[in-house]
Amino acid sequence: MNFVQNNNLQTILNVSRNKKKDIITDFKQLQVFLKNYNQSPLIGKSIRVIGMRRSGNHAIINWLLAQVPKDTIFLNDLQSGLRQLRQGKNTTFFKNLRKILEQNSFQDTLIHSYEDIALSSLSNPYYNLMRLIYFGKAQQNIDILILRDPYNTIASRIKATQIESDYTVAPMKRWSAFQEQYNKYRDFYYKDYMMVENPDLTPVDLWLQYAREFIGETNFLKIKVCLNFNQWFSDASYRQELAEKIQINFTDSNLNKVASYGKGSSFDNNVYDGNAQKMNVLERWQNYRNDPQYLSIIKSKELEHYSRKIFDFTPLSF
Repeated sequence: MNFVQNNNLQTILNVSRNKKKDIITDFKQLQVFLKNYNQSPLIGKSIRVIGMRRSGNHAIINWLLAQVPKDTIFLNDLQSGLRQLRQGKNTTFFKNLRKILEQNSFQDTLIHSYEDIALSSLSNPYYNLMRLIYFGKAQQNIDILILRDPYNTIASRIKATQIESDYTVAPMKRWSAFQEQYNKYRDFYYKDYMMVENPDLTPVDLWLQYAREFIGETNFLKIKVCLNFNQWFSDASYRQELAEKIQINFTDSNLNKVASYGKGSSFDNNVYDGNAQKMNVLERWQNYRNDPQYLSIIKSKELEHYSRKIFDFTPLSF
Protein backbone atom coordinates (compact mmCIF):
# COMPACT_ATOMS: atom_id res chain seq x y z
CA MET A 1 0.00 0.00 0.00
CA ASN A 2 1.56 3.31 -1.05
CA PHE A 3 1.65 6.61 0.85
CA VAL A 4 -1.40 8.09 -0.89
CA GLN A 5 -3.51 5.02 -0.08
CA ASN A 6 -2.33 5.11 3.55
CA ASN A 7 -3.15 8.78 3.76
CA ASN A 8 -6.63 8.29 2.31
CA LEU A 9 -7.30 5.40 4.70
CA GLN A 10 -6.20 7.52 7.66
CA THR A 11 -8.51 10.31 6.55
CA ILE A 12 -11.46 7.90 6.31
CA LEU A 13 -10.67 6.51 9.78
CA ASN A 14 -10.45 10.00 11.28
CA VAL A 15 -13.79 10.98 9.75
CA SER A 16 -15.37 7.79 11.10
CA ARG A 17 -13.98 8.41 14.59
CA ASN A 18 -15.28 11.99 14.58
CA LYS A 19 -18.74 10.87 13.47
CA LYS A 20 -18.77 8.27 16.24
CA LYS A 21 -17.79 10.92 18.78
CA ASP A 22 -20.53 13.22 17.47
CA ILE A 23 -23.17 10.51 17.80
CA ILE A 24 -22.06 9.70 21.36
CA THR A 25 -22.03 13.40 22.31
CA ASP A 26 -25.49 13.99 20.82
CA PHE A 27 -26.86 10.88 22.52
CA LYS A 28 -25.54 11.92 25.94
CA GLN A 29 -27.01 15.38 25.54
CA LEU A 30 -30.30 13.89 24.36
CA GLN A 31 -30.42 11.84 27.56
CA VAL A 32 -30.02 15.01 29.63
CA PHE A 33 -32.70 16.75 27.58
CA LEU A 34 -35.21 13.89 27.89
CA LYS A 35 -34.51 13.61 31.61
CA ASN A 36 -35.59 17.23 32.07
CA TYR A 37 -38.17 17.39 29.29
CA ASN A 38 -41.26 17.19 31.49
CA GLN A 39 -39.87 19.66 34.01
CA SER A 40 -40.28 23.42 33.84
CA PRO A 41 -38.26 25.28 31.17
CA LEU A 42 -34.74 26.10 32.29
CA ILE A 43 -34.54 29.37 30.37
CA GLY A 44 -37.05 32.18 30.64
CA LYS A 45 -36.32 33.93 27.36
CA SER A 46 -34.10 32.68 24.53
CA ILE A 47 -33.07 35.56 22.26
CA ARG A 48 -31.33 34.63 19.02
CA VAL A 49 -29.63 37.68 17.48
CA ILE A 50 -28.93 37.48 13.73
CA GLY A 51 -27.10 40.07 11.68
CA MET A 52 -24.33 40.70 9.21
CA ARG A 53 -20.90 41.60 10.53
CA ARG A 54 -20.31 45.35 10.91
CA SER A 55 -24.04 45.97 11.32
CA GLY A 56 -23.90 47.08 14.94
CA ASN A 57 -24.62 43.60 16.30
CA HIS A 58 -22.45 43.97 19.40
CA ALA A 59 -23.61 47.50 20.15
CA ILE A 60 -27.17 46.17 20.17
CA ILE A 61 -26.24 43.08 22.21
CA ASN A 62 -24.48 45.29 24.79
CA TRP A 63 -27.64 47.36 24.97
CA LEU A 64 -29.79 44.23 25.33
CA LEU A 65 -27.60 42.87 28.13
CA ALA A 66 -28.20 46.07 30.09
CA GLN A 67 -31.99 45.75 29.70
CA VAL A 68 -32.29 42.11 30.80
CA PRO A 69 -31.75 40.53 34.25
CA LYS A 70 -28.21 39.91 35.44
CA ASP A 71 -28.86 36.16 35.47
CA THR A 72 -28.22 36.04 31.71
CA ILE A 73 -26.01 33.84 29.53
CA PHE A 74 -24.48 35.33 26.38
CA LEU A 75 -23.01 33.13 23.65
CA ASN A 76 -21.19 35.00 20.89
CA ASP A 77 -20.83 34.34 17.17
CA LEU A 78 -22.22 30.83 16.82
CA GLN A 79 -22.21 29.02 13.51
CA SER A 80 -25.18 27.18 12.05
CA GLY A 81 -23.43 23.80 12.01
CA LEU A 82 -23.65 21.25 14.80
CA ARG A 83 -19.89 20.95 15.23
CA GLN A 84 -19.78 24.11 17.32
CA LEU A 85 -22.56 22.90 19.58
CA ARG A 86 -20.60 19.74 20.26
CA GLN A 87 -17.04 20.90 20.57
CA GLY A 88 -16.55 24.34 19.01
CA LYS A 89 -14.70 27.38 20.28
CA ASN A 90 -17.29 27.89 23.01
CA THR A 91 -16.73 24.43 24.50
CA THR A 92 -16.36 25.80 28.03
CA PHE A 93 -19.68 27.55 27.73
CA PHE A 94 -21.47 24.42 26.58
CA LYS A 95 -19.93 22.38 29.39
CA ASN A 96 -21.26 24.94 31.86
CA LEU A 97 -24.62 25.02 30.11
CA ARG A 98 -24.86 21.24 30.32
CA LYS A 99 -24.18 21.44 34.06
CA ILE A 100 -26.97 23.98 34.36
CA LEU A 101 -29.30 21.67 32.46
CA GLU A 102 -28.31 18.70 34.58
CA GLN A 103 -28.79 20.66 37.81
CA ASN A 104 -32.12 22.06 36.61
CA SER A 105 -30.94 25.58 37.45
CA PHE A 106 -33.19 28.27 35.96
CA GLN A 107 -31.63 31.08 33.88
CA ASP A 108 -33.61 34.22 33.12
CA THR A 109 -32.24 34.90 29.65
CA LEU A 110 -30.05 33.27 27.01
CA ILE A 111 -28.73 35.55 24.25
CA HIS A 112 -26.96 33.80 21.39
CA SER A 113 -25.70 35.60 18.29
CA TYR A 114 -25.10 34.52 14.69
CA GLU A 115 -23.17 36.61 12.14
CA ASP A 116 -23.11 36.37 8.34
CA ILE A 117 -25.26 33.21 8.35
CA ALA A 118 -27.70 32.35 5.56
CA LEU A 119 -31.21 32.37 7.02
CA SER A 120 -32.12 29.04 5.43
CA SER A 121 -29.50 27.27 7.56
CA LEU A 122 -30.95 28.79 10.73
CA SER A 123 -34.39 27.45 9.91
CA ASN A 124 -33.21 23.88 9.30
CA PRO A 125 -35.54 21.64 11.39
CA TYR A 126 -32.83 19.16 12.42
CA TYR A 127 -30.45 21.90 13.51
CA ASN A 128 -33.20 23.61 15.51
CA LEU A 129 -34.03 20.30 17.20
CA MET A 130 -30.38 19.82 18.16
CA ARG A 131 -30.19 23.42 19.33
CA LEU A 132 -33.15 22.74 21.59
CA ILE A 133 -31.45 19.62 22.93
CA TYR A 134 -28.20 21.46 23.67
CA PHE A 135 -29.70 24.71 24.97
CA GLY A 136 -32.74 23.30 26.73
CA LYS A 137 -36.35 24.50 26.71
CA ALA A 138 -37.24 28.16 27.02
CA GLN A 139 -40.51 29.76 28.04
CA GLN A 140 -40.18 32.18 25.15
CA ASN A 141 -38.11 32.14 21.94
CA ILE A 142 -37.46 35.33 19.97
CA ASP A 143 -35.32 36.02 16.91
CA ILE A 144 -33.93 39.53 16.45
CA LEU A 145 -32.94 40.25 12.85
CA ILE A 146 -30.60 43.26 12.62
CA LEU A 147 -30.26 45.21 9.40
CA ARG A 148 -28.10 48.27 8.73
CA ASP A 149 -28.37 50.17 5.46
CA PRO A 150 -26.20 48.57 2.73
CA TYR A 151 -24.09 51.65 1.96
CA ASN A 152 -22.71 52.00 5.48
CA THR A 153 -22.55 48.22 6.01
CA ILE A 154 -20.33 47.69 2.96
CA ALA A 155 -18.18 50.72 3.81
CA SER A 156 -17.52 49.34 7.30
CA ARG A 157 -16.75 45.89 5.94
CA ILE A 158 -14.22 47.30 3.49
CA LYS A 159 -12.58 49.36 6.23
CA ALA A 160 -12.44 46.39 8.60
CA THR A 161 -10.88 44.22 5.90
CA GLN A 162 -8.26 46.84 5.10
CA ILE A 163 -7.33 47.07 8.79
CA GLU A 164 -7.35 43.33 9.48
CA SER A 165 -5.53 42.14 6.38
CA ASP A 166 -2.27 42.83 4.61
CA TYR A 167 -4.08 42.23 1.34
CA THR A 168 -5.75 44.90 -0.77
CA VAL A 169 -9.48 44.28 -0.74
CA ALA A 170 -10.89 43.34 -4.12
CA PRO A 171 -14.60 43.76 -4.84
CA MET A 172 -16.78 40.79 -4.02
CA LYS A 173 -14.17 38.04 -4.06
CA ARG A 174 -15.79 34.66 -3.61
CA TRP A 175 -14.34 32.03 -1.35
CA SER A 176 -14.31 29.51 -4.18
CA ALA A 177 -11.74 31.58 -6.06
CA PHE A 178 -9.17 30.68 -3.43
CA GLN A 179 -10.11 27.09 -2.61
CA GLU A 180 -7.10 25.62 -4.38
CA GLN A 181 -4.79 27.82 -2.32
CA TYR A 182 -6.77 27.54 0.91
CA ASN A 183 -3.79 27.09 3.24
CA LYS A 184 -1.96 30.04 1.73
CA TYR A 185 -4.92 32.35 2.13
CA ARG A 186 -6.45 30.85 5.27
CA ASP A 187 -5.68 33.87 7.48
CA PHE A 188 -7.06 36.09 4.76
CA TYR A 189 -10.36 34.20 4.87
CA TYR A 190 -10.76 34.77 8.57
CA LYS A 191 -10.08 38.49 8.23
CA ASP A 192 -11.83 39.34 4.98
CA TYR A 193 -15.18 40.97 5.69
CA MET A 194 -15.93 40.91 1.98
CA MET A 195 -16.78 37.22 2.36
CA VAL A 196 -19.58 35.58 4.31
CA GLU A 197 -19.97 32.10 5.79
CA ASN A 198 -21.66 30.63 2.72
CA PRO A 199 -19.11 30.42 -0.12
CA ASP A 200 -21.87 30.78 -2.71
CA LEU A 201 -22.97 34.18 -1.40
CA THR A 202 -21.43 37.64 -1.42
CA PRO A 203 -22.15 40.26 1.28
CA VAL A 204 -24.56 41.94 -1.14
CA ASP A 205 -26.38 38.63 -1.73
CA LEU A 206 -26.69 38.11 2.02
CA TRP A 207 -27.81 41.68 2.68
CA LEU A 208 -30.58 41.27 0.10
CA GLN A 209 -31.61 37.98 1.70
CA TYR A 210 -31.89 39.69 5.09
CA ALA A 211 -33.76 42.62 3.54
CA ARG A 212 -36.38 40.34 1.98
CA GLU A 213 -36.89 38.65 5.35
CA PHE A 214 -37.03 42.03 7.04
CA ILE A 215 -40.02 43.22 5.02
CA GLY A 216 -41.80 39.85 5.00
CA GLU A 217 -41.12 38.66 1.45
CA THR A 218 -39.67 35.51 3.05
CA ASN A 219 -40.39 33.92 6.42
CA PHE A 220 -37.42 31.81 7.51
CA LEU A 221 -37.64 33.19 11.06
CA LYS A 222 -41.08 32.54 12.50
CA ILE A 223 -41.11 34.60 15.71
CA LYS A 224 -38.97 37.63 14.98
CA VAL A 225 -38.40 41.25 15.79
CA CYS A 226 -36.86 43.17 12.89
CA LEU A 227 -34.40 45.78 14.13
CA ASN A 228 -33.43 48.73 11.96
CA PHE A 229 -29.91 49.64 13.14
CA ASN A 230 -30.02 53.16 11.69
CA GLN A 231 -33.18 53.92 13.63
CA TRP A 232 -32.01 52.11 16.76
CA PHE A 233 -28.87 54.26 16.83
CA SER A 234 -30.64 57.57 16.36
CA ASP A 235 -34.08 57.26 17.99
CA ALA A 236 -34.72 56.66 21.72
CA SER A 237 -38.47 56.16 21.20
CA TYR A 238 -37.69 53.41 18.65
CA ARG A 239 -35.44 51.68 21.19
CA GLN A 240 -38.23 51.83 23.74
CA GLU A 241 -40.66 50.28 21.24
CA LEU A 242 -38.17 47.48 20.61
CA ALA A 243 -37.84 46.79 24.33
CA GLU A 244 -41.62 46.48 24.54
CA LYS A 245 -41.71 44.06 21.59
CA ILE A 246 -38.96 41.91 23.13
CA GLN A 247 -40.71 42.24 26.50
CA ILE A 248 -37.71 43.52 28.45
CA ASN A 249 -37.33 46.48 30.77
CA PHE A 250 -36.23 49.68 29.06
CA THR A 251 -33.42 51.63 30.71
CA ASP A 252 -31.38 52.56 27.60
CA SER A 253 -28.24 51.72 29.57
CA ASN A 254 -25.07 50.73 27.70
CA LEU A 255 -26.10 52.79 24.68
CA ASN A 256 -22.80 54.66 24.75
CA LYS A 257 -20.60 51.65 25.36
CA VAL A 258 -18.41 50.47 22.46
CA ALA A 259 -18.36 46.67 22.39
CA SER A 260 -15.01 44.95 22.87
CA TYR A 261 -16.21 42.07 20.69
CA GLY A 262 -15.28 42.60 17.05
CA LYS A 263 -12.57 45.11 18.06
CA GLY A 264 -15.03 47.97 18.26
CA SER A 265 -15.78 50.26 15.35
CA SER A 266 -14.12 49.63 11.98
CA PHE A 267 -13.31 53.34 11.76
CA ASP A 268 -12.90 54.45 15.40
CA ASN A 269 -11.92 51.25 17.25
CA ASN A 270 -12.76 51.87 20.95
CA VAL A 271 -11.93 55.59 20.98
CA TYR A 272 -15.55 56.54 21.65
CA ASP A 273 -16.18 54.03 24.43
CA GLY A 274 -18.53 55.86 26.79
CA ASN A 275 -19.57 58.24 23.99
CA ALA A 276 -20.65 55.85 21.26
CA GLN A 277 -23.50 58.12 20.18
CA LYS A 278 -20.90 60.60 18.92
CA MET A 279 -19.63 58.16 16.28
CA ASN A 280 -20.58 59.04 12.72
CA VAL A 281 -21.86 55.53 11.97
CA LEU A 282 -24.57 56.69 9.55
CA GLU A 283 -22.09 58.47 7.28
CA ARG A 284 -19.37 55.85 6.77
CA TRP A 285 -20.27 55.61 3.10
CA GLN A 286 -18.86 59.11 2.63
CA ASN A 287 -15.33 57.71 3.06
CA TYR A 288 -15.72 55.65 -0.11
CA ARG A 289 -18.12 57.68 -2.21
CA ASN A 290 -15.43 58.16 -4.88
CA ASP A 291 -13.79 54.76 -4.51
CA PRO A 292 -14.19 52.66 -7.71
CA GLN A 293 -14.16 49.33 -5.85
CA TYR A 294 -16.80 50.49 -3.37
CA LEU A 295 -18.96 51.89 -6.14
CA SER A 296 -18.70 48.65 -8.14
CA ILE A 297 -19.96 46.70 -5.12
CA ILE A 298 -22.93 48.87 -4.21
CA LYS A 299 -23.99 49.58 -7.78
CA SER A 300 -27.23 47.62 -7.63
CA LYS A 301 -30.83 48.57 -8.35
CA GLU A 302 -31.94 45.88 -5.90
CA LEU A 303 -29.88 47.40 -3.10
CA GLU A 304 -31.27 50.79 -3.97
CA HIS A 305 -34.84 49.45 -3.96
CA TYR A 306 -34.66 47.74 -0.57
CA SER A 307 -32.61 50.49 1.05
CA ARG A 308 -35.22 53.04 0.01
CA LYS A 309 -38.05 50.79 1.18
CA ILE A 310 -36.55 49.97 4.60
CA PHE A 311 -34.36 52.99 5.42
CA ASP A 312 -35.63 55.68 3.06
CA PHE A 313 -31.94 56.11 2.32
CA THR A 314 -30.21 55.97 -1.09
CA PRO A 315 -27.25 58.36 -0.97
CA LEU A 316 -25.83 57.11 -4.25
CA SER A 317 -28.09 56.48 -7.23
CA PHE A 318 -26.97 54.82 -10.47
